[in-house]
Amino acid sequence: DALAKRLRSAYSKAVGAFFVSKANKTLLEDQIAMELKNARILLNPLNVNVDQPLDWLGATNSLRIACVARLEPAAKGHDILMHVLSLPKWRERDVTIDCYGAGPSREALEIRAKQLCVSDRFHFLGHQE
Repeated sequence: DALAKRLRSAYSKAVGAFFVSKANKTLLEDQIAMELKNARILLNPLNVNVDQPLDWLGATNSLRIACVARLEPAAKGHDILMHVLSLPKWRERDVTIDCYGAGPSREALEIRAKQLCVSDRFHFLGHQE
């Protein structure tokens, strides 16, 4: 109950919550006993013009993403996120990724973040209760 309460508070303050399937969204809503009115489903392929400004961010035009997943790039894609963040058009944008989770590849991912010069915007925060 305490965790569900904290999650309800966090999700109610978020600009948006993004899910890769309706089932994932519904599962979280069931687990925290809250309808996520700010949720969006991002189905693959995600057909957006990546050269356009991120207008939905509002006036701040900054984006802070929580990546909640075990640190296993083959299954979770942390390496892909880092690579995208290192591209020139994303290097110019105010985007930060906070990674929550533990796993067998933390050291390698931290090294790769330094190699790609994204360690200032790609944070490893470990497993959180």
